[in-house]
Amino acid sequence: MNSSASLTAVSSGYRSIKAFNFFVYGTIAVYSTFFALYLQSQGMSTIEIGALMAGGPVVSLIANPFWGYLSDRFRNIRRILIVMLIGNLLVMQLVFLVHSYTLIYACMLLFLLLSNAAILAKQQPDSECDRRDQP
Repeated sequence: MNSSASLTAVSSGYRSIKAFNFFVYGTIAVYSTFFALYLQSQGMSTIEIGALMAGGPVVSLIANPFWGYLSDRFRNIRRILIVMLIGNLLVMQLVFLVHSYTLIYACMLLFLLLSNAAILAKQQPDSECDRRDQP
């Protein structure tokens, strides 16, 4: 009886991470499928859209070490992850409010700075910072 109770507690503990994965990857699927069409409907050329989409890998070269340094410095990966997720939400709202190519490009680079590292940080729950946060 005790093992079934602990199994239930473990499976209920995974519900939040399952929901988080569902929403994060669901959002990525919608974004990657329809964002280029949205930009095209806003009058951007295919070259401009391609340059914007190619910014992600370039930004991740800077973002991943930067966020890793901050999470090690502050020794709290959860707070850094929350800052990145809230930043993603706010920046993505700005993308749909501005209509200048330069502002969209700047907002998307900031979004990519926040989102690439957020996905990596979420995938590494057993990092040194997490172990120090737990009692």
